[in-house]
Amino acid sequence: MGNIIEWEGHQIEIIDRFLPSHLFISGETIIKVDGREIADYDDMTSATEEWNTIGSFEHSGKKVYVELESRSALLGIGYPDYVLKIDGVAIHSGKLKVENKAVGCLARLILFGGIGVLSFILMRALFSR
Repeated sequence: MGNIIEWEGHQIEIIDRFLPSHLFISGETIIKVDGREIADYDDMTSATEEWNTIGSFEHSGKKVYVELESRSALLGIGYPDYVLKIDGVAIHSGKLKVENKAVGCLARLILFGGIGVLSFILMRALFSR
């Protein structure tokens, strides 16, 4: 279960999770309105720490646009800040709950820790002569 916001009779759900297909070091953000997916952002495609996920749905006979502005946490270890907008008006903000946060954090620690250990070994080998 993701982050759920009620807006004018609609249930908006934001799902944020790390993906096994990306070795749990990056993930995706999905926006659903009334159970129907309207937007999906794969953060492997961007090197930025800020991203927008944009979609649309019908409300009272007209198309409305949903935009999720997100800012990632340091190394993905904390929870990302977000602002949810409908037709450019902010309706909610907070911290995104990440579905499989522990697995993503562990994968990043292993990756960065491994790089650190390899760097240490390499530097030691180069300068011990």
